[in-house]
Amino acid sequence: MAGYDALINECPLLLPQNRQKTMFDGFVMVKDKEFRVRILLPVDGDLKHARLQCSWQLNQVLHGYQHIVKQRLHQSTDLVSFMLEFKTVLKSAKITEMLWKVVNTFWNGL
Repeated sequence: MAGYDALINECPLLLPQNRQKTMFDGFVMVKDKEFRVRILLPVDGDLKHARLQCSWQLNQVLHGYQHIVKQRLHQSTDLVSFMLEFKTVLKSAKITEMLWKVVNTFWNGL
């Protein structure tokens, strides 16, 4: 896989599970929190047919962002560029989640 070294630099806890490097499993780190993720690539490496599987915790954080993640997956040219996009979306979702917690705490305290 071209750019595999770049993938390791960007996501060192996301490791290939086979020799063809079509299945990756591991963790993505965002804001000191690890999220479990699995990526299944077709043999030709075309991300339009890739599958992304997430832990239930990550699914909760990404609630409302799934369409953006899917769009970025289909539009990315390689796995490294998708992971950069994915982490950016995840950071936004995590910030939004934290803001909602602050707002809810504020409103519940009134």
